Amino acid sequence: MQNKVLTLKQLADKLEVSKSYIDKTIRTLGMHTELKKDGNRYVVNPHQQKEIERFLDNKKSHTETHTQPNTSMHTSESSEVEFLRSQLIERNKEIENLHKILDQQQQLQLKTQNLLEEQKLIMSADKEPENETNKFKDSIESQQQFEHLKSELEQKNLENEELKVTVEKLNQLPKKSFWQRLFNQ
Repeated sequence: MQNKVLTLKQLADKLEVSKSYIDKTIRTLGMHTELKKDGNRYVVNPHQQKEIERFLDNKKSHTETHTQPNTSMHTSESSEVEFLRSQLIERNKEIENLHKILDQQQQLQLKTQNLLEEQKLIMSADKEPENETNKFKDSIESQQQFEHLKSELEQKNLENEELKVTVEKLNQLPKKSFWQRLFNQ
């Protein structure tokens, strides 16, 4: 039966693959120019059939050998993933602890700063009598300046009143016509 020429469809059925896969294999092997035509179908001679079968057998064994290491490789990758997950969880716990320590440090720094401010206030309270004297002197000087400005304002108000009176007197003078003013009569 192997001495018989087969069509591509018959060979595909015999090898339990698709016709397009047989065609692809023939092109891969470079046999597509060597095929003979029987009517409108291509046929494969027994020598070509053996080459195609050998190629497909090699491909199957190659696929099977690669599948087994992939499975073991997948298992090792899975164990690596688990190891990395445990490392990640451990790192997250360390980060969380570091955050707690940082919060405690910030709280201590704030308390220290508040204590320093209280000490400054106490020290400034001890020096306060001198400051009070200076403040009292400053308030006396400012009060004197205020009194001086107040008296100047009153004087300006008096001058302003006098000017108002003068303006009113000028407004009350009889108005002269143009000719009277011209000849001063």
